[in-house]
Amino acid sequence: MNFLETLAPHYKCLDQWKQKAWEALHSRGFPTRKWEAFQYVPLKALYEESFAPLELDAPKIEKKERCCVFVNGVFRADLSHVEGLISLPLSEAVSSYGMFLHKSWALMLKDETNPFYLLNHALYEEGLFLYLPPGEQATVEWRFLTTREGQIHTPKIELYLGRGAELTIKSEIRGEGKYWHNESVNLSLDEGAKLHIEEKFFHSKEAWAFHSKRARLKRDAKFSCTTLSVGARVERHDIAALLTGENCEVDLRGLTLLTEKAEIHQHLLVRHEAPHTRSNQHYKTVLQGRSRSSFEGKIYVEKEAQKTEAYQLNNNLLLSPKAQAMSKPNLEIMADDVRASHGATITQPKADELFYLRARGLDEEEAKRILVKGFCRELIDDEAIDGLL
Repeated sequence: MNFLETLAPHYKCLDQWKQKAWEALHSRGFPTRKWEAFQYVPLKALYEESFAPLELDAPKIEKKERCCVFVNGVFRADLSHVEGLISLPLSEAVSSYGMFLHKSWALMLKDETNPFYLLNHALYEEGLFLYLPPGEQATVEWRFLTTREGQIHTPKIELYLGRGAELTIKSEIRGEGKYWHNESVNLSLDEGAKLHIEEKFFHSKEAWAFHSKRARLKRDAKFSCTTLSVGARVERHDIAALLTGENCEVDLRGLTLLTEKAEIHQHLLVRHEAPHTRSNQHYKTVLQGRSRSSFEGKIYVEKEAQKTEAYQLNNNLLLSPKAQAMSKPNLEIMADDVRASHGATITQPKADELFYLRARGLDEEEAKRILVKGFCRELIDDEAIDGLL
C-alpha cells in the first residue's frame, strides 16, 4: 500500500475543489528525495507513518479580546470582536466570497508544485476565511494547540486584504506528542495593503510539521513575516511570494534554535514580476546535538521587473560537531537593471571569543549562550531570545 492509499480514509469528497485537489495529487504523486525541493527531508520515514483521521469533537475555545485559541487543528473561533475584520468558516465564506476563493483555488490547481499543499486542500475539515475591507486596520492574536496524538491536522487559512488595509497577526503554535501538522495559508494583498505576521512554533520533538504560505501582492502592497522556531522531528516551511505590481515589497525573516535530533527545512521563492519591487530574505539557524537544517531560497526576476532590489542571506551557527546545515541560496535574473545579492555562512563559535568570555569567569555553556544571543540579536530582541534558549 502506498502513502496516498493510507491517506484515503481521511478524504471526503465534499465539493468539486476538494475532488480536483485529490485528483491533482494522484496525478503528481508525492515527492521523493530526487525532488530538489525535498532532497534533505527524510520523506521515507514519513511515508512509513500511519496517522488516524482527525476527530472533530467540539474543542474548547478560549477567547480573549483579540485573541483566540484553536485546539487540535480545528478552526472554530469567532473573531467578530476584532473591529473591521470579517471572519467566517470557509464553508460559509464560499457563498458570500466565492469570487475570491474560486479564483485562488483555480490558481492553486494550475500552479502549485508542492503536493502537501494540495493534500491540505483535499483533506481539510474546517478552514478559516479572513477579509479586512479597504482602509481598515486590525490586530489579531491567536494560539494554536495540538494535543491529539497520532492524527493528521490540516488547518487552512484564506486571507484577503482590501486596498489600503493593514493587518498584524501574532501567532503561536504548540504541540504535544506525535502528530502531523500540514498547514496552508493563502494571502492576497490588494493595492497598498500591508500585512505583518509574527509567528512562534513550539512543535513537539515527535511531530511532523509542514507549513506552506502563498502570497500574491499588488501595487504598493507590503508583506513581512518573522518566524521563530525550535524545530520538530521534521519541520518544513514553504513560502512562495509573487510580486505582481509596482513598488510592492516582501520581507521574510526566520530564526531557529535546534537541539537534539530536531530538524528544520526552509524552502523560499520570491518572484518579481513588476518593476520597482523589493524583497529581503534573512534566515538564521543555531544547531546543537545531532540537529539538521537546510535552506533553499530563490529569487526570480522577470525581464519586465527592472529596478528590482532583492537580497537573500542565510547564516548558520554550529554548536556541535555532529550538527549539519545545508544551504543553497540562488538567483535567476532576466532583467538587466537590478540590484541583487545572495549569500550563506556556516560557522562554529570562534575559539578566541570563547577564550575571552571564559577568561572573565564564565563557564563554557554560559559563554556559548552569550555568543548565541549575539548571533540572534540581529533578528530579534534579547527578551525573545531568552524565551527560546
